[in-house]
Amino acid sequence: MINAINKDKAKEWENTEVINDPLTDLLRTRAKALIQQAVEAELQSFLVTILRSLIWRAV
Repeated sequence: MINAINKDKAKEWENTEVINDPLTDLLRTRAKALIQQAVEAELQSFLVTILRSLIWRAV
């Protein structure tokens, strides 16, 4: 097999779950903040929709 990867040359990762470098930390922090903002916006929109529905029923 010409295109086969030689395992001796492949880098073995001890733990692929944890990557600690400044760029990864920054990206992870910003991603969490963006996700939080998106969830908060969706929740606010949902609550406004529910409140409008309740007000409409009360009228």
